Amino acid sequence: HMHNDHIGNIENLINTYDFTSCICWVGMKPDFENHSNDITESVADYNKVINLLTSKGLTPIVPNNDSFIDIDENTKLHFLNTSNEWAEDYYNQITEWRNEVGPNFNLFSLVTEIIHKNITILATGDIERKAEEKITPYIRKCDLLTVPHHGVNRDAYKSFYYTTMPKYGICSYISDSDTWVGDEYKSFMYLKEMNCNLITPNWSPSKNGLFTFVSNGYNISSNVSSNLKNDNIEK
Repeated sequence: HMHNDHIGNIENLINTYDFTSCICWVGMKPDFENHSNDITESVADYNKVINLLTSKGLTPIVPNNDSFIDIDENTKLHFLNTSNEWAEDYYNQITEWRNEVGPNFNLFSLVTEIIHKNITILATGDIERKAEEKITPYIRKCDLLTVPHHGVNRDAYKSFYYTTMPKYGICSYISDSDTWVGDEYKSFMYLKEMNCNLITPNWSPSKNGLFTFVSNGYNISSNVSSNLKNDNIEK
């Protein structure tokens, strides 16, 4: 989606690698402007990306909701949260814990399942409860979950987490030394209830934050173990 912490480095990616296509989230509406500084900045970031892709001769492709692309005979991508009807529903959804005027862009995140034989990785971007509710009927148990919105979902949809039941969960916002409170981070509470291995790369520049997951199609392994412990929880 169009927030800078998700597309801010895309210019380097586009200029570094050769692309033949670009798969994108649901596009902008003409009146996505002048609602707040956050939205004005996001519109500018979005337009910068579109102009750069156009200069490379690329037109962003929005996949149909619940559609698949085969990468090879063992691997496919499953795209979700790209319904125009859902986008209309999201348009006036405001994040409850943030006082904004206008659409909550987090809800527009492209959601992708990466399916390698029997292993499933679910990449969720910054989706919040409304989008979690909508995609839950389309998803399956996964082995690796990028926890929605960096792990900071104060109103997480419980059925989403108990449908995915991940072995690993990546939380890119919380430090391994943080104490997180259940009422504020419900997604963590749900994942800990099911003994998910929660991992944070730690955003601090002093941290490496590099880790690897490897799938052989039947099992998934990592070079790190859980670094968000139960003693970080305050219920």
